[in-house]
Amino acid sequence: MHSNPADLFIIEDEVIRFHGKKIAYLMTDKSYENFELSLEYRWNTDSTFIKRSKNKNSGVMYLISPLIQDKIWPKGIQFQVKEGNTGDIILIDGYSLDVEDAKQAGKNIIATRYKDSSNATGDWNTITIRSRKGEIIQKLNGKVINKGKNPETQKGKILLQYEGYPIDFRNITITTF
Repeated sequence: MHSNPADLFIIEDEVIRFHGKKIAYLMTDKSYENFELSLEYRWNTDSTFIKRSKNKNSGVMYLISPLIQDKIWPKGIQFQVKEGNTGDIILIDGYSLDVEDAKQAGKNIIATRYKDSSNATGDWNTITIRSRKGEIIQKLNGKVINKGKNPETQKGKILLQYEGYPIDFRNITITTF
């Protein structure tokens, strides 16, 4: 918990703007099953925002069990948002999901995206994550960029990550089936 959330993010003009010196996240109270999450993000290039890092790195995590420990970063699936490799699936803290071309990276497993479909820095990008009946599909700007099957859990929380480079999120919708 942070004592002053405004040091980490602000909400203005219906945009969540992460910034600041500490890594952080916002997580839903509710868990979702059989859902489609859609949102837009862009790297914030406003020079007045504090940057903890020069690396453009963030993410959207999902299927996080409400029973797990609240920590940076909780066990779950990450849709990697990172300059040069947006769309990788990262299985955090030993999370289990059947994916292609997986490689071990410490306690995490990475499944590389099929292709980079990111827009230029400062432009809005659209992420869509569909989790339905044990199948995961990740899209970036309308193109399928990663898939998985048989997740460890089919119901869980969703969170937006901030890893030190200012990022904006907007138009967040969650549809359940």
